Amino acid sequence: MSTYTGKTVTVNRRPAEIAEQFKDLSNLQGAFDNLSDDQKGRMGEIRLEPQAIIINNPMIGEIRFTVTDLTDSLIRLACEKPMPMSMNVAMAPAGDAATELSTTVDVNVPMMLKPLVGPLVQKAADSMGYLVQTVANADNADASAMN
Repeated sequence: MSTYTGKTVTVNRRPAEIAEQFKDLSNLQGAFDNLSDDQKGRMGEIRLEPQAIIINNPMIGEIRFTVTDLTDSLIRLACEKPMPMSMNVAMAPAGDAATELSTTVDVNVPMMLKPLVGPLVQKAADSMGYLVQTVANADNADASAMN
């Protein structure tokens, strides 16, 4: 099993608020729609269902991450195809109304495929933290605009 760790990012929300957003992933579609074309291009085609994020990558095909654990300190998503892996977003309070997010991806990559797959998995680990940050902050901006 190989572990890839993403960059730590900060979100201006409490961990419980972020976890609440992930109870029904399809509610996050608006935040994805508001991403720049550059951000969308880096992530690939993304489709959201209530408990799953489906990423269609031209090089790998469809990857379906299903929420398997959701607490105020952890969001865990798992995938079985094209290879078994889990993506974990650890959430730790960073002051009164902020959260530090750190992402890890655990994947069982055959040794001979590691040079090909490793950089893609590292990119996914980095992207997931930024993705949660973007979604949470976009939702904050939407809430501020309503007030």
